[in-house]
Amino acid sequence: MIRGSSMEKMKRTTIGVEMAAQPSVLFLNEPTSGLDARSAKVIMEGVRKVADSGRTVLCTIHQPSTDAFRLFDSLLLLKREGETVYFGDLGHDSTWMLEVIGAGVASQCQAGQEHQAVNFVKYFNASVNKKLLDKMSEAEQFKSVSYSKKRAASSTTQLRFLLDRFFTLYWRTPLYNLTRFVTSVFLSPVFGLVYVSAGSKTY
Repeated sequence: MIRGSSMEKMKRTTIGVEMAAQPSVLFLNEPTSGLDARSAKVIMEGVRKVADSGRTVLCTIHQPSTDAFRLFDSLLLLKREGETVYFGDLGHDSTWMLEVIGAGVASQCQAGQEHQAVNFVKYFNASVNKKLLDKMSEAEQFKSVSYSKKRAASSTTQLRFLLDRFFTLYWRTPLYNLTRFVTSVFLSPVFGLVYVSAGSKTY
């Protein structure tokens, strides 16, 4: 299956396997890496449907196409050393980025002066977006959660669930059980005949 599948199909299969657990938060590390523009768009449209179903989806993505980038709701742009350059919604609100990396900054340079390099992190920290983000991200201080036991379930509960799991697994695969039974019945006399003359001191 893996050898005969394209990169797009393997990506979709991997995401589908993760969705089988019905997660409330889905983390995707570069879901479009190694894909062409069309395949990347198909993958991200599927991820968009997952987000529309009420789940939170977090993606790391490098050099997305325009079609794939428009499917995101928010953007966290980082520079080297993990410093935040921009964090906010896409759309009209993200035009702030143009003021940082585009004509907005360049237009502030006086004529005849050489354009100076801009520290995006410093520019963002002094912006209204950063103040609004800090205000929205304020959270109450809670005590750390501690547990009296190392595991949430007791040994008896774990054993019961494991037995139930394997019983269900074997019940759903009767052909596998039949194969094991026939193999045991066939190999028992074979090994018995091979070692019929072997003594207790034979090595």
